[in-house]
Amino acid sequence: MPHANRRLTGFLVVLILVIAVLFVGSHIYRNRDHREHFLEKKGELVRITDSLMTDTGDHLLFDVELENAEGIRLAALLKVPKPTSDPGVAYPVIVMLAGLRTGKKSLEFVKDPGNVILFALDYPYEGKVSKLGWWEFIVRLPAMRRAVLNTVPAVMLGVDYLCQRNDVDQTRIILAGGSIGALFAPAVGAADNRIAAVALLFGAGDLEAIFEANMNLPVGLGGPAAWLCGLITSPVEPLKYIERISPRPLLMINGSDDPKLPERCIKGLYERARQPKTIRWFPTGHVDIRSTEFHEKIREELVLWLGENDLVEADASRP
Repeated sequence: MPHANRRLTGFLVVLILVIAVLFVGSHIYRNRDHREHFLEKKGELVRITDSLMTDTGDHLLFDVELENAEGIRLAALLKVPKPTSDPGVAYPVIVMLAGLRTGKKSLEFVKDPGNVILFALDYPYEGKVSKLGWWEFIVRLPAMRRAVLNTVPAVMLGVDYLCQRNDVDQTRIILAGGSIGALFAPAVGAADNRIAAVALLFGAGDLEAIFEANMNLPVGLGGPAAWLCGLITSPVEPLKYIERISPRPLLMINGSDDPKLPERCIKGLYERARQPKTIRWFPTGHVDIRSTEFHEKIREELVLWLGENDLVEADASRP
């Protein structure tokens, strides 16, 4: 009997040590600054494909595909003002990182960008993203984690591509992240100093709390599932990077009745950010991408902020 008790005690001690190591390890991982890792993963572009899709008369639309030596691929759409008689003109660029299912299609909702280049990106992830069963979620977890780690380097590869173009004003590259894109944008802005300003459209901080607010799971499962998702996505946690956008301008646009983003998560991110920073509240819920009125309100506020910070000329984009 004493021998059995010693074995049980030994097992419990080992179990406690394993749990403690996992807890400490997860805490270190959760709080780690991944900017150096993102820069290393970005590497160098080894393949650039940009083919003309459409000539609208005022703009040219290109389909863009990029790849680096690590095998990270980025698909995007580029909308450029049609060349004028002045071959040396360079335009401001808005890099658009939208919702996961919207991606580069977000360009379709901007009808007339004026004299501004738009660069709308897809995420480096292929596969089902909604209505996943628990087994499907587990099977896709490694690919999802890889996509989280690759998104920031992929966007930076997009900036590499833009900086190689003669029609791009490299001093006025603006990153606009919307919905899920707003959760990645602070990490991108912190890791890439070539980005002149960051706009977060319906974003927030504290990913674990955001996951918990959006999970419809039985009682007792929501907390652990949110903790795991928060750990997996912690390399891009906005709260870790938002301070590092300063001294570049930061804009946050949020809905006062957003069911997907707890108000404390929005305010917590804004409070942690440094000046210059601006927040605008709309009497709305979350992003309504199919609403023309919604687009016009966002566009008007964004153009006003860009003008106030000398990121576009007074007549560069028509609100």
